[in-house]
Amino acid sequence: MISVLSNLYRSTVILVFALILLPLLYLIDPIWRFRFFVLWSDRIGHLMQFTEILYYRDMNPLPPRTTYLFFSSPTPSNRQILKMFKRKFHIFENIWLLRAILAAKPLLAKTRFFVRQPRYADRHHLLKRNLEPLLSFTENEMAMGTEFLRKLGIGKNDWYVCLHARDPAYIGQRSGFGQTVYKSHIRDCPIEDMSLAIKRIVDKGGYVIRMGAIVANPLPDMGPKVIDYASEYRTDFLDAFLLAHCHFYFAGLSGINSIPMMFNRPVGSVNVIPLIRIGAGEREYYYIPKELRHKADQSNVSYPALKKLGLFDYTSKEEPIYHQQEIYDKMGIEWVNNSAEDILELCDEILDVLDGKKPNDDVSKLRKEYLTFHGELNGPLHSGTIGGQYLIKRQHLFNDIASPKST
Repeated sequence: MISVLSNLYRSTVILVFALILLPLLYLIDPIWRFRFFVLWSDRIGHLMQFTEILYYRDMNPLPPRTTYLFFSSPTPSNRQILKMFKRKFHIFENIWLLRAILAAKPLLAKTRFFVRQPRYADRHHLLKRNLEPLLSFTENEMAMGTEFLRKLGIGKNDWYVCLHARDPAYIGQRSGFGQTVYKSHIRDCPIEDMSLAIKRIVDKGGYVIRMGAIVANPLPDMGPKVIDYASEYRTDFLDAFLLAHCHFYFAGLSGINSIPMMFNRPVGSVNVIPLIRIGAGEREYYYIPKELRHKADQSNVSYPALKKLGLFDYTSKEEPIYHQQEIYDKMGIEWVNNSAEDILELCDEILDVLDGKKPNDDVSKLRKEYLTFHGELNGPLHSGTIGGQYLIKRQHLFNDIASPKST
């Protein structure tokens, strides 16, 4: 019965668009243009990145006599972020309007009125971005955020690092995702592996704020300067505020990376997977990838071999498969998490950069060669800055990476 009613609803919506709304839109289009866009609001990474890409792709500058209408779910991944986007765009947060637009999508998508979703391959449009972030906080919001930091003991002359490790709890518990059990993902990594980096940040005089909307396990007590915000204080507003004002962000690869990136905060990513679309143009982005090894003999797969397998290249259609465990199982290879020591070394490198220290010549040379290798298929915009010590310790996996004919 539900299926019959659903089909009837979709057919009715398409009929209304075909007979009434589309003719009207075509009639007024020479005078004023309306464009429809569905916000991908249930994941914070998509909400942030795809909306920002759309802005710089289609709306900067805004075409004359044009209005963009955005449609969002009433249960966004972050209420504060959606609120800030509403200050800039015409956003309708209504489930019935959203359902109507989605029902009419097969028809609308064939017209000029429906704006296609950005893809990660569209990120070159971010090169047009201004130095100022697309979003901003009000004076009242700034005061609220500053007061929260004060209550944590973090003053205006102190600094803090936001830290996050992706785990299965968020997908397993968040309503609307259709998944009620924890399911491991190849991008997950244990928070315990960041313990050495946490200690280093504290030893350097910083605070560590552990982020996460829903987390599997609380942090152990690591002293007053290590704050398990995810378990004790977490709100949508504070997520946005803390990530937008941190000294730097240090984490595994996850959607909330996009908040500090939009606000021009340095980002350090560990356990990066997949090996494509890394980095974000001119923004400070440092990373170390997971390694792949053969299941049969536990030997590491070299980077030229990974390139031969196609793991540094993709099309927009193929990209989602590189997030699926099955593709690697078929190849007989598995991902290996970065060690706590690898993670500490990347943390040290970021701290050095922020202290004004430059990498040595050996590191600069290896990074340049790797950028040539990775950027050949992905472009420098998607290549970031790979960890220097990571490269030095794994030179045997990077033999001849600068050569386009490597095998």
